Amino acid sequence: MRVNLGLPPNLEVVSEFQYGADQDEVDDAALGLKWVPILGKLSAGIETLALLPNAAGNEPGIESLLLLTGRRERLRAHLNAGGFYDPRPQDTESGWKAGSILEIRFDRFRPGLEVFAKDSNAGEAQVIAGPGLIFDAGAFDVRAGIHFGLTRSAADSSFGLWLTRAIPLPARPSQEP
Repeated sequence: MRVNLGLPPNLEVVSEFQYGADQDEVDDAALGLKWVPILGKLSAGIETLALLPNAAGNEPGIESLLLLTGRRERLRAHLNAGGFYDPRPQDTESGWKAGSILEIRFDRFRPGLEVFAKDSNAGEAQVIAGPGLIFDAGAFDVRAGIHFGLTRSAADSSFGLWLTRAIPLPARPSQEP
């Protein structure tokens, strides 16, 4: 589950929560900020997350990514890259991660292609790639993607399905003198 709360323009509170039903415990949880001070055809920003403890005695970690998005008519390209330090696993993990998504808009459909890589002191780099689709269903966006592992340490394949919704907050009344 991921919940993002937009604050003033260009700033979001970001949260992530992942529960592992097979282990009956929280796999991952994070809380942070996403700030995009440069908006336009080329947007740039940063997202920093505190990786929250997920078991007794764990210490928090940190992850920070630089974000870049280019827009041109119906085409969008997203790039992100950064580093992380995570003492929550039994052996502390640190390294870098990067990803790119290329998408094109056709009315209510946005098909795309994603490539993601992660490398750390825990072993060989993981690289995945695959197609995805975002469908504007009105009140919700339906997002689906399938990824295929391109390195031995990456999962052979994975499938994701998400529902997203933007809920605008009521505007504050203007305070005229």
